[in-house]
Amino acid sequence: KVYPTKVDFWLVLLLLGTILFTSVMGILVYPISRVSGFIFLGVLGFEVLLLIFLYPADTQCLMTIIHTIGNSEKKIEYVDIVNAEKSSNLLAAPAFSLKRVKISLKRGFALVSPKDRDDFISELEKRTGK
Repeated sequence: KVYPTKVDFWLVLLLLGTILFTSVMGILVYPISRVSGFIFLGVLGFEVLLLIFLYPADTQCLMTIIHTIGNSEKKIEYVDIVNAEKSSNLLAAPAFSLKRVKISLKRGFALVSPKDRDDFISELEKRTGK
């Protein structure tokens, strides 16, 4: 079963607003100070790359959890899962939502943002037997 990533509209607006602000500042500052203009434009390029790299991910429940992040995948074995709980953790995770599920592992944890958190957690509990 595939769980599409939840997207919070306000968070997308905040990220796009930051990119817009940075690009306008770069254009306005460039005629005054080329170095500052290039710095702003460099930051803009970095923000766009982050946006592309952190494009919302899908999470699949198969024999393992496959967490797709852009073009890469992170596989989590069910035997490594200790528990799963709702979270609003502000740590970086590849999603445009703060409504997340924290999957506690034997070593560390993973954050995912499925649209239907309750169904995802219950499906995970069924598959892990916890």
